[in-house]
Parts: sequence; C-alpha cells; structure tokens
Amino acid sequence: MSQGKRLIQGVALVSGIGRRPAMEDRHRLDERAEGLFGGVYDGHGGEAAVDLITRKLHERFWANLSKDSPPAEAMRQAYQQVDQELQDEETGATAGTFFLAGDRLTYAHIGDVRLVLVSQDKASSLTRDHRVDHPKELERIRKAGAQISYPYIMMGDRGLMPTRSFGDTSFKSVGVIATPEVGTRRIQPTDRFLIVACDGLWDEVSTEEAGLLVRTCQGAEEAAERLRREVWERGGTDNLTIIVVHLEAKDEGGSEWRLL
Repeated sequence: MSQGKRLIQGVALVSGIGRRPAMEDRHRLDERAEGLFGGVYDGHGGEAAVDLITRKLHERFWANLSKDSPPAEAMRQAYQQVDQELQDEETGATAGTFFLAGDRLTYAHIGDVRLVLVSQDKASSLTRDHRVDHPKELERIRKAGAQISYPYIMMGDRGLMPTRSFGDTSFKSVGVIATPEVGTRRIQPTDRFLIVACDGLWDEVSTEEAGLLVRTCQGAEEAAERLRREVWERGGTDNLTIIVVHLEAKDEGGSEWRLL
C-alpha cells in the first residue's frame, strides 16, 4: 500500500464455549513494530497442549524473525519448535496463524483451523483442512499405516479427526504430523476481511457463505458478530473462536481495534 496509508482498519474477536463441557479453544493477538501476529488454536483431549501453544508459538515466531529469518520460515520453524516441546504430550491442538506486515500476509496452519480472505466479489480459503476427507492427506496417513473409521483416524478405541496436529504423540506413529502448510500473498485493494476460525465455525458455515455474510459489514466487529450469530442460529454446539481483520487502505489514523 502507498505511503501514508493504513491497511488494518480493525480487529475483532469472538470466542465462546458453545454447548461443550469445557473450553479448549485459545487465541493470540500480538502487535509489535514488525507487524501483527494472530492465531486461533483448537485443543482436544485436554488443555495441556493448547495452553503451551498459546504461550509459546508467537514468542518462537518473533524470536525466529529477529534472527533475520523470512516470515514464512520463521513461522515454519516456530511450529516445529513448539511441537518438539510436546513430543511426549497425548493431548493435542490444531492451529491457524497469520502475520501481517504492511500489505504482505504470511499464514500457516495444521488441522482444520481455516483462514479465509474475503474480497469485494468472492471468498477464498487460503488453507485446506487437514482431515481424512482430503485425498492427499488420506493417502499420506494410509501409507503410514493408519486405520480409518470415517471421519476419524483410529488408535485402539481412540479417534482423532485432524491428520495434522500439535501433540497427539500416540498418533505420530500412524502419520499424524505437525508440519504446517505455509503461504504468503500480497493484500490487494479489493480485499476486505481476513477470517481465522476453528471448525466451530466451518462445520456450520462454508467459506462462500462466510463471504456473503460479512461482505456488507462495515467493520470487523460487525463481521465477527454476524458469523457468531449465524453459527448459533444453525445450532452449532462446538467451542467457537473467530478472529476477523478488517482490511482497507485508508489515511493514517488511530487504532480501531474492537475485541468482542
């Protein structure tokens, strides 16, 4: 974006337990001089893994970035470093993270936390869900010896839905990995919202539907609330965490962050 323009017009967060007995979602928003880091983390089997990720993933990213690693490599290294700390942990978590610096977006994910970019005329998923219904993921874990009882990978009487996750040590032997898929792109003038959310949203609302719901919203707060309301009206029961970033180049001004 041209000098004198500010790209991030607002950031909003919604998060709730839904109808589950425990809240295993976490999130992180951390703005520094270098840019804005954000993450949504969806835990399962307990809170040990997701709590460690929430504390440490962004710190590992910033440390790697300070060593002159490009943002994509800093993100990739951070995922590897944190998973090494969880090598004996049976609880697990999926994750979706982003780093916005100027008009450059870097993103990474494992599992089914999805990142979606909404422009003036379409919504595009930047990520692919790491589940057994993705042909390449299914092929990969079957080659590793995984037994499938759709939609779960089975280890005895235990089932796991994501094919990539932090922790979940017992499932590593059957192809579950913590290797993130990482990407970069330049934000375009027509881009309006970045949505980062756990499967509590995406199991109820498709990428295209999310775009239609938020495209006419005036800011991040309205967009996040509209998505939350839609999940509730459709009977969603899962933990729900959504980060919405309002993207629009405007003259420099004060922050409009609104955390719901």
